Amino acid sequence: MKLAFSKELSRRLIEYYGRMPSASVVSRDFNLRANEGSAISQETARRWMRSLSLPEIERLQVLVEWLGIDMSFLTTRQDSSEV
Repeated sequence: MKLAFSKELSRRLIEYYGRMPSASVVSRDFNLRANEGSAISQETARRWMRSLSLPEIERLQVLVEWLGIDMSFLTTRQDSSEV
């Protein structure tokens, strides 16, 4: 699921920016749209972009509204590297 999310996030970021932005740009722009308690660090953005973690529901909501993230990654079967 992490890999599927990261691929979808990357695809949407490239569509939005025209190229892959840095984690600092993603965290800055995310935080402009997030509620106070949902702000993220540059490290959190980096972990999402590198398939190392998934956002919590509240943060995922921000990504859906901002980038139009396709939630179908939630139903993607895990591959053997994610078990």
